[in-house]
Amino acid sequence: MNTPTLQQWLHEQPQRILLTAEIARARGESVDFTHGLLASCRDPLPLFHVGDRWVNPWTTDNPETIVPLLYPDGYVSLEWALARWGCLSQQPTVLSVVTPSAVPHDPQAVTHRWSLECLSPLSNRHPAPILTAENVPVATAAYALIDWAYHRWLQPGASLSLLQSFLDDCDRDVVDDDLIALQQYADPLIRQLAATIIRQWPDDSHVFVAPFNTTRQP
Repeated sequence: MNTPTLQQWLHEQPQRILLTAEIARARGESVDFTHGLLASCRDPLPLFHVGDRWVNPWTTDNPETIVPLLYPDGYVSLEWALARWGCLSQQPTVLSVVTPSAVPHDPQAVTHRWSLECLSPLSNRHPAPILTAENVPVATAAYALIDWAYHRWLQPGASLSLLQSFLDDCDRDVVDDDLIALQQYADPLIRQLAATIIRQWPDDSHVFVAPFNTTRQP
C-alpha cells in the first residue's frame, strides 16, 4: 500500500490545527523531516503556521476558530468583525487578528478563499471582545471600526476620503450607540478616533465631537 503524500494525508484530517510532532508521529517520520515537508509544501498554497502549529487548509470549519488556537491573547477585528456583526454587507477575504504577542504581518493566504493578517493593538486598554458560540473573541462592531481607522486610515499618506469612502459602506445603526460611548473611553486615541468617525457620518449634530489630533501615540 502506497503511503499517502503529505497533502493527501492532511486532506483526510478533520483538525483545523495540527502540531509538527503530531503529524510526524502519525506518519512515522522524524520531526525535522516532517517540518521540512510542511515548510516546502506549495500545493495548493504554502501552509500557514505559527511556530509548530500548522493550519490545515482542507478543513471547512469557520476560519475564525483558528484564532484562539494560534493567538490565545488575540481577537478578530477590522473588516471581518464588521461583517460578522452586520455592519458591512460583503464578507471580506482577510481575517484580521489583533494580538500583542505575535509579530505583525501582512495578509498571508491560508486557502484560495481567505488570508490571515496579524496586527498590533491600538491600546492595551481596549474594550473586551465578545465571545462567540465557538469561543472566538471578536471585537464589537464599534471597536472593530476603531481598529480599522487606526490600522487602515491613520497611516502616512492616507486621506480623509479613504475613511469617508469606507464609512459609506458601513451601517451606522449597528455601531452608533457604542461608538458614541467610546468618545468617553479611557484611552485618548480611542476617544479621538470615535469622535472623528462620528464627524464623518451625516446627522451627527446631536453628538459632541472633540478636535482630533492625527499624531499616532505609542
